[in-house]
Amino acid sequence: MERKRKTPTVIRKSANTRKKTIPFLIAVANKVLNAIDFVDFINRAVTWDTEQCKVSPGHLAKAVILVTFFDIRAPLSRISETFQEIDTEFLFGQGILAEDLNDYAIARTLDKIAAADMGPDTMFSTLCLVAYSVYEIAMKRLHSDTTSVSFYGDYRGEGEQEGENTDGTGITDEEILQIVHGYNKDGRPECKQVVVGKIVNEHGVPVAHSVMDGNTSDVEWNTKALDMVGDVFAKDLDECIYIADSKLINMNLFRTMMNPKKVIRFISRCPANFSEKLAARATAQAYKDDDWVVLDPFSDRKNASEYQSQEYRMTVDRREVRCIVYKTSDGEKRFLRKKDNALDALQQDIKETEKKEFVCEADAVKEQQRFEKTHRRSVYTCTFRIEPVHTEKRPRGNPGKHPKPPIVVTKWYVHVDVAGENPELMKQLQYKEECIVLITNVAADEFDMWDILNYYKNQSVVEIQFRLLKQPCIGSVIYLKTPQRIRALVMLLGIALLIRALVQYKLRKGFEENTEELPPIGWNGGKLQPNLTLFFLKSALVNHAFTREGRDEYSYSFSNPFDEQRIATLVRFLGLTVEELIE
Repeated sequence: MERKRKTPTVIRKSANTRKKTIPFLIAVANKVLNAIDFVDFINRAVTWDTEQCKVSPGHLAKAVILVTFFDIRAPLSRISETFQEIDTEFLFGQGILAEDLNDYAIARTLDKIAAADMGPDTMFSTLCLVAYSVYEIAMKRLHSDTTSVSFYGDYRGEGEQEGENTDGTGITDEEILQIVHGYNKDGRPECKQVVVGKIVNEHGVPVAHSVMDGNTSDVEWNTKALDMVGDVFAKDLDECIYIADSKLINMNLFRTMMNPKKVIRFISRCPANFSEKLAARATAQAYKDDDWVVLDPFSDRKNASEYQSQEYRMTVDRREVRCIVYKTSDGEKRFLRKKDNALDALQQDIKETEKKEFVCEADAVKEQQRFEKTHRRSVYTCTFRIEPVHTEKRPRGNPGKHPKPPIVVTKWYVHVDVAGENPELMKQLQYKEECIVLITNVAADEFDMWDILNYYKNQSVVEIQFRLLKQPCIGSVIYLKTPQRIRALVMLLGIALLIRALVQYKLRKGFEENTEELPPIGWNGGKLQPNLTLFFLKSALVNHAFTREGRDEYSYSFSNPFDEQRIATLVRFLGLTVEELIE
């Protein structure tokens, strides 16, 4: 008799059976966001219905910021996937699941931020001021710059019909961010873009930013930035110095900064065409005087550039400023290299020109004129000779008793000789490559020539802030169907940069204030270096997370004593213990 097989009982388990975690780096970023009261700030700033929204706008905005701290960047449509294994209830509130952080909810949040009364730019500045107060950050210098954020997609831009916007936000077309072609700093001229202007302090911590039309110039940004500086930091202007590149210096902005009623102290590179070629006049005077002062090195690197300088008091628009000419050893090498390259290029063209044959003198003259026009700005001078070459050409075959006379063929050649250097153009090249000229209204008894250049060289702190924006955006414009959402998203990315800067500031400050002997926990187990970065912290925290064991219970472990010692030390620099990261 055949035995009946018993039907097995099948238990269907949930697809998500893994325990929820909180990566250490996410916990750090969350701690900073909580410290500046980010969620409540956004919830107060925007208009929303508490009964209609399962997740508050503040928490959805927080999700956009936190997702930038994961190793894998996610577009807006996949943020919920990124948080699948994360303890979302801890980060966003009880009952909040990863699927609640969907692209529709986030898109509506971006609309709310864009439509808020204070606007995204003001939101950003306000949060920055809160951060400065919470973390007691000093502000002595303000560095300013712009970058472009490239997008793919079709947007209403220049030359299109204006009128009342019909998207329901109440924002008119005149107020809409213009995503258009402009000077692209990403090297993507085929893409439309927006321009982001940013001001940071000497530690690289942002104080203000603005998302502007894609064709906004640096001059327009500096005009706006000076207004922001004057309004927001009026009480600090006596101590702060505004630092920007040469686009800061034009007569209108110069007069604004030199206004006796509200002087803005500044340092900038003097552009070539400013105030009757002020930079060229100062440089020429410096070479004439030849009274260079050797400056102390700015780096202890073996091949670090050496600097010499001379300073002049110059009058611009009846106001006195300092013009400081700096000559660099790297610039001298660059001048010699360009001088040699110019000679090589000239000789190559001479070689090609002298190969050419012309059937008449007029054509040879035209070739000479072409050569002269091509090299009219060359630092070398040339002499020319146009010479005919006569060649007899006899008919083919047996000449016979009455041979035909030979045919004389004349061809013309252009000969070029390098006669020497063009003194004036050679001098201009030397001045341009060897020297830079900085202009400032900061008193010499406060900061000397070394200080002024050092502060200007620190302009890189604002450029570092743009690295996140230079990478592919977490929200592709394919999903951001309106310019308003782009403005809001770029503001949130700016907050992500602010959080990074605050963490790095706390790390470095904690290192400076440390009085204990530090263990060898640097790169490859070496000595810990002063200029700690977020990248170093991220590398130390990778693969470390809190695991949720119960309702309010979390566990964590370290793979080895070295990791435990390093993480504990770095977290201590932040003013916390490991356990306090999730309190």
